[in-house]
Amino acid sequence: SDVYDKATHQKLTNASFEFTLRFARECEAAHARGEEIPTMASGTRLSNGSRGAQGQSSSSSRSSGGSGGGRTPQGGGRAGRGTRGGRSGRARGRGSERGRSDGTPIPSPVPPLSSSPNVDHLVGTTVRRSFDGTWFDGDVSYEDPYFRVTYSDGDAEDLTSLQLRFLADGVFEGAKISFHGGDLDGGWSDGTIIEPYHKRHGKLWVPKGHESQASAQHSWLVQYSDGVAPVALPTERRVEERGHNPPGSWMALSN
Repeated sequence: SDVYDKATHQKLTNASFEFTLRFARECEAAHARGEEIPTMASGTRLSNGSRGAQGQSSSSSRSSGGSGGGRTPQGGGRAGRGTRGGRSGRARGRGSERGRSDGTPIPSPVPPLSSSPNVDHLVGTTVRRSFDGTWFDGDVSYEDPYFRVTYSDGDAEDLTSLQLRFLADGVFEGAKISFHGGDLDGGWSDGTIIEPYHKRHGKLWVPKGHESQASAQHSWLVQYSDGVAPVALPTERRVEERGHNPPGSWMALSN
C-alpha cells in the first residue's frame, strides 16, 4: 500500500534495532572469547537472548574430561621464546553461556584490558624467572622499541610492555598460579602455565557470569591436576591471597 502506517513503521524499526543489538552482542562475545567474528553471510541465527542460536558457550563441561596425565612444560632454551606450536589437549571446559536462561543478570562489563600497559616504572628494577627449575634475577632496561631483561647468567630477552607486565606479575612458562573459577566450578585451582594462549587451544575458561572479562591477549594455557584450560591472567585481577575475591581472580604461587 502507498498509505503510510505509523504503527507498522514503528514495529519494523523496533525489530530492526533489536536484531542489530543482538548481533552486536554476539560479535562482542565472540571477540572476547578469541573466536572469529560472526557475519550474517555465515548464516548466524540470533535467538531472543544475547547468544547465537548455535548454543556456543565459553567451553564444554569440566567433567567431560581434561587431558590429565601430568604433562609438564618443556624447559627449552631461552633463544626464540614465545608461543610454541604442537601442544594441544582437551580443555577442562569450564565456562558458561553468554545468555542465561535463569534470568540472572550478567555483571556490567569491566573496563577493557590494556594490551600495551605502562611499565616504564619497571625500568631499573629486577624481576625473577625460572628456567628448567633454576631461578635467575633479571635487570630491566629499555632499548627502543623493546624492554630488555638481562639475567644473572648473561642471557637476555627483549619483551613488549605486555610481556614484561606478565613477567613482573610472575606469569611465564613453567610458573605456578592459582585461578578462581567461582564456587559453581570448584573455587580456586592450582596449575602450571604451559604457554601463551592460542586459538588452537579452544575456548577460554570463563567463570559463569563473568563472560565480559575474557581476553585472548591476556590468556595462557594452564595445566591443572585434571586437565588443561586456557584462562585470562591480567594484572587487573591479580591478588596476593585467596580470601573473598571474585571469580576470575588469580595469584602467583611460590615456585
